[in-house]
Amino acid sequence: MAKLTLLSTYIIRLRHKNKQDDLFLSDELFEGHFDDFLIYRENNHYLNDKNKSSKKSLKTKFELVKAVYGELNTVYYGILFTGLSGESGEVIDDISGEDLYTMDESHAKMAPMYFYLKVPKKRKFGYLVVERRGNYGIKQLFNESINDFFYKNAIDLKISFNNFLVSTVFQKIIEKGVIKEIEFIKHELPSDIADLYDKGHETKQIRGKFKKVFVATAGFPVKGILNKLYWQSGRTEMVEIPELDDKFNEVSFEIEYNGSKKTIYMKNIGQNTPDFNVTEQLEYDRGRPTIESLVRQTEVLIHDMETYHESLTKNGNG
Repeated sequence: MAKLTLLSTYIIRLRHKNKQDDLFLSDELFEGHFDDFLIYRENNHYLNDKNKSSKKSLKTKFELVKAVYGELNTVYYGILFTGLSGESGEVIDDISGEDLYTMDESHAKMAPMYFYLKVPKKRKFGYLVVERRGNYGIKQLFNESINDFFYKNAIDLKISFNNFLVSTVFQKIIEKGVIKEIEFIKHELPSDIADLYDKGHETKQIRGKFKKVFVATAGFPVKGILNKLYWQSGRTEMVEIPELDDKFNEVSFEIEYNGSKKTIYMKNIGQNTPDFNVTEQLEYDRGRPTIESLVRQTEVLIHDMETYHESLTKNGNG
């Protein structure tokens, strides 16, 4: 039986250090820097050893499978190997119990994890999809490894990877899950509650967050409304719900899906966990998903993200 394999989706952004403005990725990052980064990492593993009191280090190295330099996009995909060093011990055959070899503290078992980068030309963001198994992923290591390269080579850049929940994942959760709780959040107090404060204080100076929370055991019949809100998110400062004749700073809901509960945020999509289960859609070779099947599933997810951003552009928000 194949092990649970997830693909996680992120938006890539690039800035100069200590600056707030996003840069065009294709100009600043993929005109040489990323190629240099891959060459640099061939002989310089990234050592995540922030805990100075521990001898353990998380090592990484990259293996590029393919690079595609197109007129509209630049694409890289391959394998990031990670492993923990700092402990010695015996490695044995789990079936026969036979001793195989002795690990020194400098040794690390390197586990392969897939990554895929796509950067549209002349846009200030790109797309990253990485493999995730259980609680183990590589997004943070990928991020730190690139920024470490920038720092050690005196390059005035900083990259970030931000969560992005694609619409196919959102719709699947909505269709299959049961909504248990909805929160409607405002960052100001309603006038009837503000009136309860002492008259010596000006209402406009009162800070607070007001929540309307609805709880149900049988689920809420509001999936159509939430699906509309997904496509509205990020386009306006407030979340508008015509059915309630009101606007909110955020709408979130708790949903029970596949035996666990998740909280989904409709305004700030970047707060949502961006994992998609592709275990059954993949092909395998000696227990590992094949690169070809991972790429096929990745391109479906990236198409979903591109469709979302194209809808923003058509409405003047891209």
